[in-house]
Amino acid sequence: MKHDLVFGITKTTLDFYQKSFGARYPFTKVDHVFCPDYKYGAMENVGCITYADARMVTENPDIPLMTWFTVVIQHELCHMWFGNLVTMDWWNDLWLNEAFATCLSYKACSVGGAFVDPVKEESWLHMSNYKRWGLNDDLMPSNHNIQADCPSTDTAESLIDGITYGKGSSMIKQLIFLMGWETFCKGLHIYFARHAWSNTSLNDFIGALQNGYDNSHPLEPLDLFKWSKDWLQTKGVNKLVYEYE
Repeated sequence: MKHDLVFGITKTTLDFYQKSFGARYPFTKVDHVFCPDYKYGAMENVGCITYADARMVTENPDIPLMTWFTVVIQHELCHMWFGNLVTMDWWNDLWLNEAFATCLSYKACSVGGAFVDPVKEESWLHMSNYKRWGLNDDLMPSNHNIQADCPSTDTAESLIDGITYGKGSSMIKQLIFLMGWETFCKGLHIYFARHAWSNTSLNDFIGALQNGYDNSHPLEPLDLFKWSKDWLQTKGVNKLVYEYE
């Protein structure tokens, strides 16, 4: 694997996130370490991303594999802000940490840039696999709210599933569509300025987005707390019914 590919994707992605989040990269370095027999696919340690060595791509990967490799890097880089600069207060908001990084990695991929352009057209198609994973889990009897109950750390690992990653990231994508990308980013600027180096809850996140939306659209009210209650604090899929007349 070529080092310039990893570093090129990193630079392009950092530039995109710094602009989108309104906050500079919060650490002094970015290391990429590929580890044999690593338990996790990848992990966003502060200033150092560790990967399972199976994440390494071949010298000439096809477009789907290259897309997958790109968004893994972009996902973990997103966590440097959303997870490390600002950290969830408790594990019931694990979904927000992972769903945000998942959705934003695909957004970053779709925007393209140096070293990312070859795969940007594949981005949202690739994310459909996450959405399918979320739908499958949401149809199971064991489904749960996106913001799930987590009474103790013993249950936290059980929340690493398709609802947390797949359905959660789909809801973040819906929220971006609902607010508009520029307005969404204004909310993120408020969020990171207000909560840098602290712990937050879902209400803190939605509150910052609400402020960003209200500042941009004072004559077009939109209640994001209601949106959160309707979509994030309920479980199951929408049911369609029909009537013959």
